[in-house]
Amino acid sequence: MADAHLVAVKAALATGEELRHLFNRIGMAEHPRGRILVAYRNARRVLSEVVRTGSARLEREAMEALAALRAEVDAATAVLLDDAVAVGRKSAGAQADARSLRVASRVPDVAPMRQAVLAGVDAQVASARAALAVGDTAMLLGDEEAWGIVSPAPVAKETAKWLAVAVMEGWLEFINPARLPAGDWYKQAIAAIDERTTECCLRVHGQAVPLEEMFVTLYEPAWADRQAWPPFHWWCRASPALVSAAEVGDELTAQMQEAGHAELEAREQTGARREIHPAHARSKRLIW
Repeated sequence: MADAHLVAVKAALATGEELRHLFNRIGMAEHPRGRILVAYRNARRVLSEVVRTGSARLEREAMEALAALRAEVDAATAVLLDDAVAVGRKSAGAQADARSLRVASRVPDVAPMRQAVLAGVDAQVASARAALAVGDTAMLLGDEEAWGIVSPAPVAKETAKWLAVAVMEGWLEFINPARLPAGDWYKQAIAAIDERTTECCLRVHGQAVPLEEMFVTLYEPAWADRQAWPPFHWWCRASPALVSAAEVGDELTAQMQEAGHAELEAREQTGARREIHPAHARSKRLIW
């Protein structure tokens, strides 16, 4: 039988890779065909043409373009969230099978997450309507260097957050830690280590705590000093591994912690800094 701890860690690492692919499907500089970024690009093309021609029906045509944008973001988010839940369930299933755990799972409700993403689009639409009412098209579209009101950056960021949450909810609803014996099982944070891994995740990589306790996430850009489950910050690709009490201090755990520290030391020696994620940026050049 395969080493159950190794199976759990590999499943968690695979989840981190799947999260990267999900984020790519939102759209960013390296992946300009991501569905949400394309939706914004199309909407801005229509809005720019409406503004350029000075259509007498400017406000109506602009609002139609924004309504189409909202519909496309909603459709894209629905697909992405469902896929994210499936990723979490797949990881949990592999980990449960490796330990012969019997699980009784249900699929989480992603509707509130979908609405949270749409709230950001609705806020942009409301601001755009106000800008059109006063004739401020510069505010609406921005300029050559930066986005205006109709910007994909905040919506992409919010979408990425809820995709990571959906993955975690899929995992939790499958394994359901509340049904496991207290004290027998731990959760271990597994980070996806590359040039974009944050200090928070490099330092939490390999950390294992009882299921009912919190991970210590003291470093930037963590949302809090202690957190129960990933995601720990914006664009987080960390994922949990289910481990037994006996595995908490094993060689595999030591190797993971060493890998995180080695990456931190390498960055200190080279002066490397974590790249800003393109969708965090205001500059069009970074986003595109």
